[in-house]
Amino acid sequence: MISKTLLHKYETVITTAFNRQPRRVFLALLSGARNCFGFADVPAVYDDFVIYDMKLSVAQNNLNSLLPLDINNINSELRIYFSGEDYRTAFSIFKKTSIDPDLPICILITQTSGGQPSDWWPDRFAQLADQLHRNSGLQVVFVGSKSDVVKIEKIRASMIEPSVSIAGLTDIPTLAAVMCISDVAVTVDTGPMHIGTAVGLPMILVASAWQSPHEWLPVGSQKVTILRSNDISCKECYKAYCATRECMEDIGVRDVYSNVVRKLAVYPPSAPARLQRVKDSMVDAPRPKLL
Repeated sequence: MISKTLLHKYETVITTAFNRQPRRVFLALLSGARNCFGFADVPAVYDDFVIYDMKLSVAQNNLNSLLPLDINNINSELRIYFSGEDYRTAFSIFKKTSIDPDLPICILITQTSGGQPSDWWPDRFAQLADQLHRNSGLQVVFVGSKSDVVKIEKIRASMIEPSVSIAGLTDIPTLAAVMCISDVAVTVDTGPMHIGTAVGLPMILVASAWQSPHEWLPVGSQKVTILRSNDISCKECYKAYCATRECMEDIGVRDVYSNVVRKLAVYPPSAPARLQRVKDSMVDAPRPKLL
């Protein structure tokens, strides 16, 4: 890493919130860059350093790492942008999978990367999906990567009501467009959840309590309802694996469904709401611009 860094001859190196360990800080200094600043567990080695604020999200802390550059008037909300081509691709996927864009659509994000104990139970997702379609008239659309297809199909196989899976058919910008032209999502704590947050899709987040909520959960977002067991004794255990997942056990199908109903009462499905999300996120470029 040192040899690669020295060869690049960087002008500036910024250590972000999760890269503030001494070895990363000293690597920054060894790079030969004229300006080194950001977060540091050994702040004395930097002329300008930023203190990690536990009351702020990881994203906001990382934005604060730019304060030494006098960049401090930044919108802390995550945003993602897609092109007109991505938007048309999203509609094409809907057409191929018989999703009716004129009817309400609920996105289900059921799979995680497996790196943390954040999964909810497949049978609960199946029961929830059935209720969403039967009781609320929502088209249930599962999203995910190609590696999620088998697990998603097992959930769909145990359902009574119809559903659609577009797992493996979208890249990140296309998924952002899909979410813009949907109406609500139910999700676990995983990457696509942040895409939904970034395009302003109303969501119900089924979250485990294994880590502090300020780190990755969209705390403070009006459009996201976070269901999390905040009173459990083992919360914020930071275990990479949990055999029992008591914090997720406490979140039942009825809890999630009732919160979806309440969310739809506040943000009812409508063409103008979808169009506004598209206007806020689509850019006139051949590929999406990510911020």
